[in-house]
Amino acid sequence: MWCLRCGTRDPGSMEVCTKCSNELAPQDNKTGYFSQMMRLTGQLLNGTYTLEEYEKTIQWATEAMDDMSKGLEPMEMQMKSMGLNEMAMNMMNRPLSSFKEGIKTFHEGLEQLRFYVYEQNQGHLRNGLMLLEKANNLFNYTADTANYIIKDIKKELTEDQIAQVEKDVQNSSAKFKPKK
Repeated sequence: MWCLRCGTRDPGSMEVCTKCSNELAPQDNKTGYFSQMMRLTGQLLNGTYTLEEYEKTIQWATEAMDDMSKGLEPMEMQMKSMGLNEMAMNMMNRPLSSFKEGIKTFHEGLEQLRFYVYEQNQGHLRNGLMLLEKANNLFNYTADTANYIIKDIKKELTEDQIAQVEKDVQNSSAKFKPKK
């Protein structure tokens, strides 16, 4: 997760960024980036956050979405190498497609918010935040669906295959963690 207020890529495991004390969201909350954008938009509207800071926030959120998108490719490669049957692959492609749609929708929402930086029309904020909420709902749907599907797919795998997949997921996610 990124802190969208200061751009820190590893803001700590607490509910606030260890660098700037920005409220990130509780770790069990499924609204991380969405809630940060809502909060920072509120700060923009009440004058405690500048347009320049907000534009940086939009850029950091865009980069965070790009990072999430880059993380999908190794996951797709891993799925293909697992030797899942056609039905299992189709089941896994559904949440993956929803996640990609969520990233695309989040990008669209960020573009709407960026329009506000150049033309202070609150309609841009309203439209952007509605798109971010839609994207957040897609992310939550994806997570819930994937967890359900993974339970079903695990029934078809041996213990060794499950251990290998978990090891591969840990290794691939470590590649995307920022170096300190």
